[in-house]
Amino acid sequence: MNKTTLRKKIRTQRRELNLEEQQRAAANLASNLVASRFLRRHQRIACYLASDGEIETWPIIETLWSLNKQVYLPVISHLPWAPLWFAPFNPDSNMLYNRFGIAEPDVLPGKRITAHRLDLVFLPLVAFDLAGNRIGMGQGYYDRSLQFIKQRKYWRSPLLTGLAHDFQCIDNIDNEKWDVPLRYAITDKRFIDFA
Repeated sequence: MNKTTLRKKIRTQRRELNLEEQQRAAANLASNLVASRFLRRHQRIACYLASDGEIETWPIIETLWSLNKQVYLPVISHLPWAPLWFAPFNPDSNMLYNRFGIAEPDVLPGKRITAHRLDLVFLPLVAFDLAGNRIGMGQGYYDRSLQFIKQRKYWRSPLLTGLAHDFQCIDNIDNEKWDVPLRYAITDKRFIDFA
C-alpha cells in the first residue's frame, strides 16, 4: 500500500472513533506515559494539539503542567531550515490559528525556540512501524525541523516520541532519506522503546 492510500485509510479509521473511544484511548495513553516514569528526566517538552482524529493530547498536557514541566507547542515558520518553532504553552496562553486551522500560542518571536533546545518532542503521526519509522501528514514539517538529529553521532536529545492509537502500528514503512526516526512510541495499549 502506498503512503497516500495508507494515510487515507488510517485517517478515516481514526475519525470513525466515537467520542467515548477517543477519550478512553487518550486516558490510557496518558496512563501508559505516567506509569513509565519517562517524564522524570525531561523539563522542556513539546507536544501538539490533536486534530483530524489524532489521539487526544490534553490529558498529557495537563499531566505535564501538573508536574511543572515547560510545555511547548509547534508554530509554523517560513524558514526553510526550521519550518517549526516551538512556543511556550500554559493555561493562560493566547492562541492564533495557522493556515491549517490548528491553534498556536500567540507569543513574540523571541519567546520561540528551535527543537535543539527541547528535551523531549511528542510527535503526531499517521502510522509507525516497530523499527521507529513514522508517516506523518506528508508536509515534512517535523522531518525538516529535526534534520540536525541525523547529523549527530550520538543522539541524546530531543527524544522523539510518537503518540498514536495502537492500530496505527503497521508492519513496515519504507524509510525515505529525509525521514527522522522515532526513539519511542506511546499508544493507548503500550510504551515502545525502539532501541
